Amino acid sequence: MLLAATPSPLWYATRSAGTLSLLLLTAVLILGLATTARLELGSRWRFVIHGLHRNLSLLAVVFVAVHVLGAVLDPYAGISWRDVVIPFVSSYRPFWMGLGVLTLELGAALVLTGLTSRWIGQRAFRFVHWSAYACWPLALLHSLGTGSDVRHGWFYLLAVVCVGGAVGAFLAWRLLRGKPEHRAVRAWAGAATVVGVGGLAVFAFAGPLQPGWALAAGTPPKLVHGLAAAAPAPVVPLPANLDDSLKGRLVGVGAGYRIDLADLTDPSLSMSIAVASDNSSSAAVGSSSARSTPGSSIP
Repeated sequence: MLLAATPSPLWYATRSAGTLSLLLLTAVLILGLATTARLELGSRWRFVIHGLHRNLSLLAVVFVAVHVLGAVLDPYAGISWRDVVIPFVSSYRPFWMGLGVLTLELGAALVLTGLTSRWIGQRAFRFVHWSAYACWPLALLHSLGTGSDVRHGWFYLLAVVCVGGAVGAFLAWRLLRGKPEHRAVRAWAGAATVVGVGGLAVFAFAGPLQPGWALAAGTPPKLVHGLAAAAPAPVVPLPANLDDSLKGRLVGVGAGYRIDLADLTDPSLSMSIAVASDNSSSAAVGSSSARSTPGSSIP
């Protein structure tokens, strides 16, 4: 079986850090809207909101760093440092990876301007800080385009919660509570937001939620079909009257699955069947192996 076709623990850590980063960026966006919405809150609540906004922003930076570091160190997708610095050059889903790189660079600019605001001035700081509104949709599209969990129900629910929370906060605090003289601008912004959400839903249902998205998004074929392309194991003839009971489990591995089976009579006998799939109805058995301890035999 191809080594690259089997994700490592780093691959799972990278996915987890990316999901947490999206949640934190959503929370940071909502809190950022709250701090500029002229809400009639007491000084204590304003202090709490500002503190949460700052601390969650720093926590998001940590998880984004873990996400990037894990992606580079993990050999599964073959992502290099060049791929996480220069947008749209990765061999793994280049466009969607590029959106993630843009999110990373915008976030880095926000952190740097935040640390140097006393020297660069408030005007430059505010100008760069407005790019925070672009970080969130870019991160969301990156998650939908490259995420391996998009078709899982829990991730779909998480994406709906993130979109609903961010859009709801934007409509409620930025549009409904804006200045009267900006009513026309708010109307256009509201219409653009509704159209954007509708377009996002159409994209999700027509793209990432459809079979075959892995290849369409730019995943190298060797990762999608890597298990099927592996050299077949030698064929070992078995007795014609072989009748044995097995137990096992089905494990999701990357773009495919692995079936682990063990003999009920002799647990030392085991078999692993790798099944590669591109999220379509077809799948191919890539390899299988059986092992036994010395002295054991197949009846």
